[in-house]
Amino acid sequence: MPDRPLAHRHRVALADPRDHPQVRADVVHGGARSVVLGNPARPCSTSTGLHGDSWISQVVQVPNTAAPQLEVWYHIFTWDHNSQLNDLFDRFEIWLNSTRVHRDANVFANPGCSGPPTDLGWKRFTYDLSAYRGQRVMLKLSNIVWPDEAYNTWTFVDDVMVAP
Repeated sequence: MPDRPLAHRHRVALADPRDHPQVRADVVHGGARSVVLGNPARPCSTSTGLHGDSWISQVVQVPNTAAPQLEVWYHIFTWDHNSQLNDLFDRFEIWLNSTRVHRDANVFANPGCSGPPTDLGWKRFTYDLSAYRGQRVMLKLSNIVWPDEAYNTWTFVDDVMVAP
């Protein structure tokens, strides 16, 4: 993606400056930097009060080529569990305009604060952009700690690209 600022937003209870999306160099997929959505510094909590979403967005021009593709690498860390990939628990989402095109979460491990967060590793998401060929679209990447208000989750995002 172009080297220009991404729009960002966060919505959390008791907002901490670290809840804003941050550029980081300690967890990367490729290159020297990634962005973290959510706050890795927040501890695991089984009580209420930890909730919100942290996201970045940018308008991108989809190439007018035969098979344009979106590619996003992301890495989720979480103490939560979302076996149904629903709106009731923490998750990472990718949106194009007002359409969610991807959702991921910890669907296997049980939630809890008894150990380190579950590390889901780097994952690659690709999406066929042919339906948007030649158009400008809003790409939004969102980490959601919502609505159960417990168990912190954060997502590192790296190597986001739109390719012809």
